[in-house]
This record gives sequence, C-alpha cells and structure tokens, in this order.
Amino acid sequence: MDAQKSDTESPHSQVYLFEELYRFMRESTGLAITAAYLILILSSMHYVYVFYGSFDIDIVKYVTFEDILATPIKNPDIILIFTFIIALLFAVDKSNAWRARLLSHNNDEPIPLFKKFLRAFFWSPQNRQANITLTILIVIGSLAVYTFTFAFKEAELIQEGEREHEQIELTVADGQVLKNVNLLGSTLNYVFIYDVKTQKSLIYYVESIIAITPAAKPAKTEQAPAPMPIKKEQPAQSDN
Repeated sequence: MDAQKSDTESPHSQVYLFEELYRFMRESTGLAITAAYLILILSSMHYVYVFYGSFDIDIVKYVTFEDILATPIKNPDIILIFTFIIALLFAVDKSNAWRARLLSHNNDEPIPLFKKFLRAFFWSPQNRQANITLTILIVIGSLAVYTFTFAFKEAELIQEGEREHEQIELTVADGQVLKNVNLLGSTLNYVFIYDVKTQKSLIYYVESIIAITPAAKPAKTEQAPAPMPIKKEQPAQSDN
C-alpha cells in the first residue's frame, strides 16, 4: 500500500511503459504473442472492412475463419505501424526519464524558460494508472486513424483510376473476359473486382476464374518527324 501510495502521489514519479511491456513479454511470452496477434487481426480486419465498404462490399459475408487469421499477412503495413508504436513507447520512456531529471535538478532554483517549454512538451501523467490509460487510448486512436486514412485513400485512388498500372485482365469460366479492371483482393472462396469504367464492384467464385493476367498496356504511337523546311535558292543576279 505504501509503495502504491508513493507511486501515485509522488510529483516526480517515473513511468516506463516500454520497460514494462518488455518485462511482460519476457515473463509471459505466450500471452504476449497471443495478445499481439489478436490486436493485429482486429486492426487488419478493421482496415479490410473499411476498404471493401468503400466499394459497397460487406466483406464479413465472404470471409472464413482462415481468411481472418491471414489478414495481418495480407496487410503488412499494420506490422510496420506496430513497430512504430513500440519505438514511440521507447521514446516516451526516454522523455519521461529526462523530464524527471529536469524536475529533480531544479527544485530549489528558477527554471529557465526553454526548460519550462521542454517540460511542458514532454508532459505525461505522473499517476501510473492515468499514464497507462492515456497510452492505450493513444495507441488505439492511432490505429483507428491509420486504418481509416489508408483504407479510404487506397479506395479513392482506385475509384478515380489512379491505379491503372495495377489493372488486370480477368478470364471467367463462361468465356467472359474483363479487361482493365482492378483486383481489390480475394478470400478463400471469392475474388473481388472493380471496374473503373462502369464504377461497379464484381464478385466471382474462385473456381470460376480461369486466368488472371496483367492488363495489356496501350501501344505508344510514334509520331513521324516533322518535315524539314526546304530553302528556296535565290536566282543569281547578273552584273548587267
């Protein structure tokens, strides 16, 4: 109780979230891996749901349990975001330690203006529980902003025809050939296509797809060189 009270009431208490996270991973490795993968799955599914929802596709109706487990692999950007968040926690730990040293060194003397600014810039709750709660909210908010921003942006680029270099040619079992369409993605049983020309989303069974090939690039027409102007020779003037 005394230790908890001193940690809560001390104005210079230090909270090192990265160290606590690292300690938790070492002491409960299996639980940490399970929790991390679960967060990756939820974040990836949120991204996929928002992305396909932009094309009026309710992706939840078409995914299986195997598809859900594989979403982090299909969206590796989420892993990079988690790496960035861990690096951010490490930086926060360093700033907390620096701020604590700054406060302890200036108890009996005036604090310079620039140090006041830095202390305010690196502010964090001194209460342990408040610090952890704020960190969790920031992490969840960052993931939500990432998924919404990138999912909507990627969908917008496809709908506006900015992904022409990624277009494909799709051959279906009934002989139909779809040219210059965008492959949105696939699940275990379905393939999702978007046709920029008709602004429609198309869904096909995997078994009905015969071939998927890169779209043929339009041939570049070479312009004939412009004719050189012909200089007319001036008639020679006689001396007479």
